[in-house]
Amino acid sequence: MRVTVLPAPDLSPAHAQTWSRIQQVDPLLSSPYFTPAFVETVASVRDDVFVGVVEDGNDGVGFFPFQRLRGEGVPVAHGVSDFHGLIASPGFVGRAEELTRGCGLTAWQFHHVPVGQKLFEPFHRTLAPCPVIELPNGLGAGAGGRRTPRIIGKLTALARQLGRDHGPVRFEPVVDDQAVLHRLIAWKSAQYRRQGTRDRFEDAWLVRLLEQLLQTRTPAFAGLLSALYAGDELVALHMGMRSRRTLHYWFPAYATRFSRYSPGLQLLMSLVEWAPSAAIERIDLGKGQEPYKLRVMSGATLVAGGRVG
Repeated sequence: MRVTVLPAPDLSPAHAQTWSRIQQVDPLLSSPYFTPAFVETVASVRDDVFVGVVEDGNDGVGFFPFQRLRGEGVPVAHGVSDFHGLIASPGFVGRAEELTRGCGLTAWQFHHVPVGQKLFEPFHRTLAPCPVIELPNGLGAGAGGRRTPRIIGKLTALARQLGRDHGPVRFEPVVDDQAVLHRLIAWKSAQYRRQGTRDRFEDAWLVRLLEQLLQTRTPAFAGLLSALYAGDELVALHMGMRSRRTLHYWFPAYATRFSRYSPGLQLLMSLVEWAPSAAIERIDLGKGQEPYKLRVMSGATLVAGGRVG
């Protein structure tokens, strides 16, 4: 195995084209996390993002993005990365230890590698499902679709009540407004504090990343800020990102005074209804067993955590 390590900004257009071609044909790599554009955008706000360009000696090629952390490797966007691993052509042959050494790393820590990436299998320590909504099955179709009418009926009734109490409800799937993004960040920071967890937005690079993603809009990769209004008031917001076929549900938040109307679920339902018109076939909800995810999921992707060292 031959590995050439490059700072992410030094990838050539030819590298990006090959990477994109690989990503588009492998369903395991459909997440926007696996696009070269995501890695390049993170590299625009951090200086520790690298890519191992890998050749296996059998015409196989791969790209292994990582961040350096005291000699070890961690996923790009460490702390908020919901999918990561090796982007490699079909039939690629290699060993995880060789890959890690070839990148000049003493170890690589991972926690969201799709289990289908077999070279990391000997190093799995944990397995967990990442709930998904497969379209066009839609919201809550996991139990043969039986939950769908009940969930949608309840949310529709809550939306009518919200409209009666606060003005007409409208959904804007694509919002291009930094002030609205910063409203979401403020809501999300307050939520972290209420939950007693670390406020991720204390990390300035993450704020800059979302600001950059909001300005990124290409057919293969885009940031996506969506909003739910009642009258002129913002009720709920979501900031995520999409690839050609997959939307990653990432940072949802809402105004707490509207909590009785289930605003977060209403916004998610609106995204599900809008997604097919934007050629989105799948919504990844991220690892976790939160009740709302269990209610709306139609399937799951199994991911592994561990350490190559």
